[in-house]
Amino acid sequence: MPVVFGPSVSPRQMPNGLPADMTDTRVVTAGVRFLTDAECLDQLLPPDFTLAGEPVVSVEFMFLSNLEWLAGRGYSIVKVSYPARFEGRRDSATGPFLAVLWENRTDCCLTGREEVGYSKLYADIFPPAVDKGQHRYLAAVDGHPIVRMRISDLTGKEPPAVAANDGVLHYYYVPKIGSPGEAAVEHAVISPEVPDPPRIRGFSSGSGDVEFSHATFEQLPTQFMIVNALANLPQLEPRGAYVIEAEGGRTYVDQRALY
Repeated sequence: MPVVFGPSVSPRQMPNGLPADMTDTRVVTAGVRFLTDAECLDQLLPPDFTLAGEPVVSVEFMFLSNLEWLAGRGYSIVKVSYPARFEGRRDSATGPFLAVLWENRTDCCLTGREEVGYSKLYADIFPPAVDKGQHRYLAAVDGHPIVRMRISDLTGKEPPAVAANDGVLHYYYVPKIGSPGEAAVEHAVISPEVPDPPRIRGFSSGSGDVEFSHATFEQLPTQFMIVNALANLPQLEPRGAYVIEAEGGRTYVDQRALY
């Protein structure tokens, strides 16, 4: 929406009606992982989802540039995920469940929510501050910090083998107009694994930590419950940090509903 002006431009549809060419997209990803309490993480899973494996939370800052569908512009992302298994009436799948994703471009949030079912929100996401080998990351909403991340002691290495899974899992929910508490659309979604993932140009691993900032209703009236739920997750053990430089991307035209 607004549909009266024609379809929104997105990676799945350029002005010429064709998908965008993502070949020259540049992506820098910085991530920190930590072990948390399984019972606490269970509370942050939608219906028909269970934890799959260790309750390890991944928090990633991603910086995208040279996007054809934005006429060469870029944007930034913060995402939170953990391993899950979906068992529905018809489908089943295992992979990281993307619980929430913040972006600093509103049009990216809108098309990603409506077209592919990502749980996207807006935030101010700042470029990393790098000093004496320490990388500091920050995202905020209305001037209130929601997440801080620090990475240090980075050493260049070969990228580790990626654990096999079916793809990234999501939960798509659209409220029913005029019926509070009811859904017009509600189901799981998968971003399937692709045969040609982004080309990794550099990989470094190190140590790091991440902190979600508690917020009151007055500080974050529409997001305080999200940030507080993440801030309340106990961090029992660090599981490393990394920075990845890659080329290429995907349009998510293959996004599928799961039932």
